[in-house]
Amino acid sequence: MLAAEHQEREILTALLAADSNPNISDRTGITALMLAAARGDGENLAALLAAGADPNSRDRKGWGALMHAAAQGNTPNLRRLLAAGAKPDASEHINLHWSALMLAVGGGHTAAAAALLAAGANPNAADKNGLSPLMLAAQDGHADIATLLLGAGAAVGTTNKNGASALMHAALHGRVAIIGSLLAAGSDVNAANKNGETALLLAVQGDHAAAAERLLQAGADPDAATTETSVTALMLAAEHGRADIVALLMGASANPNTFNNNGWTPLMFAAEKGHADIVQQLIASGAYVNATRDGETALKRALMTMPFLLPAAATRKNTLRLFSGKNISFAALLACVFWAFARGFYLPSAWTLNYYLINPFDGFYRRALLGAFLYPFGDLRLHYWFV
Repeated sequence: MLAAEHQEREILTALLAADSNPNISDRTGITALMLAAARGDGENLAALLAAGADPNSRDRKGWGALMHAAAQGNTPNLRRLLAAGAKPDASEHINLHWSALMLAVGGGHTAAAAALLAAGANPNAADKNGLSPLMLAAQDGHADIATLLLGAGAAVGTTNKNGASALMHAALHGRVAIIGSLLAAGSDVNAANKNGETALLLAVQGDHAAAAERLLQAGADPDAATTETSVTALMLAAEHGRADIVALLMGASANPNTFNNNGWTPLMFAAEKGHADIVQQLIASGAYVNATRDGETALKRALMTMPFLLPAAATRKNTLRLFSGKNISFAALLACVFWAFARGFYLPSAWTLNYYLINPFDGFYRRALLGAFLYPFGDLRLHYWFV
């Protein structure tokens, strides 16, 4: 073993000639063959195999010589081991239960993956989380390996434990070429994972415009929404400030007036984040500026984020309605402000920096207004008194 570990060819040859047992292992189960494979030592590996080393022996973690060769992408050693009878589907059993094929795919080793598939490795053997070699190739962007796997019979419809398919993995990471291959192989463009996320939603979540465009061309539903929160791709694009993706979605007839479970529309997301260009884009596409549910409006979100900038669509009537809320008159609101200035109260900077978390309809009108007045000075991290 020491000779294999230190790649001492002459010493190893002498020991094997003296009938040294090539299958002796240390207390962790590691053999000389595994060490030779791990170090990419083809000569010693060949010598050990010729002397009768077991190509299927594995250490306590389940790693064998074949897996070491696959992880390194050492195709010549892989072929030596496979020719000697190594089982192509052996996997480790401590961590994710990855097979030799998964290790080759994960490393982007195309030739090694091809050798394993040619030897009969299962292209659909998944790890303990349900991640298959095709999903891994799609996630990591190994287009050549994805093509190999599809040609070897990899299933495009299988999913991991979260219900995510290879197409979803490719979409989340913006792998446009692989998306095309998967669609051509019959992958369902509108399939959703357990959270209700489709490939399009995941592509937009990752800000991948080219991937979103390819999916829309294949018939992806632009209004598909998540299961629990009812968030759509248009909401995500509006929140992220991606005018290009918003344009793609609107070109595919996405509905600009859908609500999520919190009563927010795409216009509200754009207004809350201060994306003026997208606000104008959505309004021009038919977004209803006064759409409301549970008291939320785009105007309110814009004011809470930018208290001194009103959207162009806001009229004086809308502004008064926003601040009056629940039939409280504007005069009563002003009286609260004057009372606060006259009485004086302590406003800590931590609250000032987070004033936007306060709902102006919860009864604390003067706090919301004074927080807005102090917003430009929040970064000073000071405390303020009004007397």
